[in-house]
Amino acid sequence: MTPTARRAALGTLALGLLLSLGGCVPSAPALRGAELLVSAKSHYLRFRASIADVQRLLDRGAWESVTYGAVPVNWGHCPPSDHHYEMDRMGPIGVPPLIDAIELAEWMQEDGWEDIRVQDAATDSIAWVVTARKPDGRVADLTVLFYGYPAGVSVTAVSTCTFGDEYEVWALLTDPSGNLPDYPDAETPDDAPRYEWVD
Repeated sequence: MTPTARRAALGTLALGLLLSLGGCVPSAPALRGAELLVSAKSHYLRFRASIADVQRLLDRGAWESVTYGAVPVNWGHCPPSDHHYEMDRMGPIGVPPLIDAIELAEWMQEDGWEDIRVQDAATDSIAWVVTARKPDGRVADLTVLFYGYPAGVSVTAVSTCTFGDEYEVWALLTDPSGNLPDYPDAETPDDAPRYEWVD
């Protein structure tokens, strides 16, 4: 599967995951301004940390940011007053992951992940699929694809819902001219995630 085809497959997978998710439990209070930014950022960073733990096991190098994931969205499974995050990462193409699907699932079980499933995809391009969730790590859905030839791995993740209208939170991330930060095209699991605009 070519890199372009993989990106297209990731986009389709991400949309399918978002549309299939059930209702999230809404978070409580209505916050505004700086308090809302702190709350939303905390949720995002907890989500990203959970996914980075998985990425680190698979490949410690730079992952391509197909969808960076810092911009708040609401695809319908959150209440109107809430938002969530979704991200896609693709590991280096042609580089086998450090552990296989079974080893990843075993680690997830020890780390407190829930609803862990390992599926033999049995296709020319995708060999194994691992899905799981970790609500206390702010992960509503995680899908890891292990590619056959060329070797590689990708991660698609959707966060749990948190309070704050998506557009209100979006506005808090921008610079005075309304521009979002320049999110990196690639980063390692150990890089600090970008979120809001910083002067």
